[in-house]
Amino acid sequence: MQDKSNQNQAPPDEGTERLVMLQLLREDRAEWWSRGDVLSELYDVDPDSIGDAVVSLARVATVVLDGEHVRASASAWRLDALNMISV
Repeated sequence: MQDKSNQNQAPPDEGTERLVMLQLLREDRAEWWSRGDVLSELYDVDPDSIGDAVVSLARVATVVLDGEHVRASASAWRLDALNMISV
């Protein structure tokens, strides 16, 4: 049974979600990113799409949100370590 609160939401843009996850899984940056850092790295992507992607990924526990900061979840990092996340 689908939750009524999810019925009016547009489906996530998987391409933007993928871009966000690839940024958050970079090993050359600090674990926590500000939302502004994500926006500046993905400067050629619509900021609203990035915000929607972050919220969508947080909703399914792929990323962790803490105010204006975001990071990949432990499970996302583990999948990455197992080479199950690839470009």
